[in-house]
Amino acid sequence: VGVAGALAADGRAAEAFERVERLSRHIPTRLRASAGLAVARGGPVTDHQAEQIQKWIDDCLAEEPESVPLLLSRAEFLAVRQNAPAAAAEFEKVLKKEPRNVVALNNLAWLLAGDAATAERALELVTRATREGGLDVWDTATGERVKRLAPGGRGGYPTLTAAPDGKRFALVFLG
Repeated sequence: VGVAGALAADGRAAEAFERVERLSRHIPTRLRASAGLAVARGGPVTDHQAEQIQKWIDDCLAEEPESVPLLLSRAEFLAVRQNAPAAAAEFEKVLKKEPRNVVALNNLAWLLAGDAATAERALELVTRATREGGLDVWDTATGERVKRLAPGGRGGYPTLTAAPDGKRFALVFLG
């Protein structure tokens, strides 16, 4: 998985995918799906490669349909492929199973935050995520921690603010 991701991140996604396919009959389905997702993350991948990766993930889910990690993998894959509606639906499935899953809360918030129609829901989700998992906020200019957001609401609280064009939103923290 690591080699596949590293090759793809180095601009060698085709080589990474070829290696995964070559070894696919010798490795478990779940490892193949993980390696394929690593390639897609580092991508770009062709449509044919994306279809194969999707099949590997779907094959795993056929064996373990209730697996939250596999549902998260499918959601991430769909997000990487820029299919935001399908990715959001998969993150929603995870949240039905695990309402406190910070990965699903955060990633669904990210997908929804770019649309004014769903920005309030994104704010609610990211607020839940920060309460569940805590969040360190860093000043990117100085590289220092600004405050700690922890379960129970210590520290600041997140809010979405509209950009001047009213079409984009940014997550800011108020204390």
